[in-house]
Amino acid sequence: MNLKAIVVKDKEKLNEIYKLRYDTFVVEQQSAPISFYPNGLLKDDIDSDGFHIGCYLNEELVGCITLIKKENKPLMAERIHQLRSFPNNIYAEVMRLIIVENPEVNNFGVKAKVLGELLERIKEIVVQEQITHIYLQSTKSSQKIYESLGFEQIGSYKMYEGISNECPMLLDINNTNNRIFKEE
Repeated sequence: MNLKAIVVKDKEKLNEIYKLRYDTFVVEQQSAPISFYPNGLLKDDIDSDGFHIGCYLNEELVGCITLIKKENKPLMAERIHQLRSFPNNIYAEVMRLIIVENPEVNNFGVKAKVLGELLERIKEIVVQEQITHIYLQSTKSSQKIYESLGFEQIGSYKMYEGISNECPMLLDINNTNNRIFKEE
């Protein structure tokens, strides 16, 4: 089994990620408005500033995640939940985590390995970019997974565009409860 996660820069592979995001979040989960994405690709203005990581099993895309580093404008979680950041910290937001449902991934029990590969690339970027805090927005059904990694809920649930109820969560890279960046 050849499983590998990479930071994707190739336009064709990026469009494959945007298409998977569209199929997952717009079509299947109906948690993003279809009217925002008439071309069938879930790509937002912030995506041009992002690190897009794809995980491939034998060259097939089986998972993805995006990390957006805060530059000159607020991150999506900050805008939606009116979060305040602190000047001595470097913030990023992880978003749009997907691990595909398909027989090869499910039969070989590789979901945990896919997630592990995606998180390893996130760790590399966080270290490289000296990020100190990571936001994400979670639904109730995913919250426990993120809490097990060390994320803490930092605000109330709020409806996004009237269709997806999400809460903001934060991971402090230096917090001892953080399971992603613990020394091994």
